[in-house]
Amino acid sequence: MTDQMLEACTMATLLLGTDDPFGIDDDDLVRIHEELLAQRDIELFHGTDPAVLSQAMAAGEIVAGIRSRFVDNLLRAEGTDVGVARPREGPWSGMS
Repeated sequence: MTDQMLEACTMATLLLGTDDPFGIDDDDLVRIHEELLAQRDIELFHGTDPAVLSQAMAAGEIVAGIRSRFVDNLLRAEGTDVGVARPREGPWSGMS
C-alpha cells in the first residue's frame, strides 16, 4: 500500500464501498481507521519508491500492487512478466 495518507485513505474508502471517498463523515473515518489497521497486518510494506516496488515484484516478494507505468517498464526491461488487473470496482486513475 502507498505511504501517502490521502491515497491510503481513499483506497480504504473504496474498499469499504463508500459512495464518495472525498465526502466522508465521522462514522466513515472510524471505519477507515479500522480498515487501515487491518490492512497493516497483511501487507508487506508501505511505500511509493518505484525501485523498492519493482525489486519486490521481481523477487516474487509481492505479486500485486498499485504501481505506475514507470515500474512496469522497469520490470519488463529486466525480463519480468507484468500484467494488469481490471478490478470490478474500476481502475485507479493513472495507475495500473
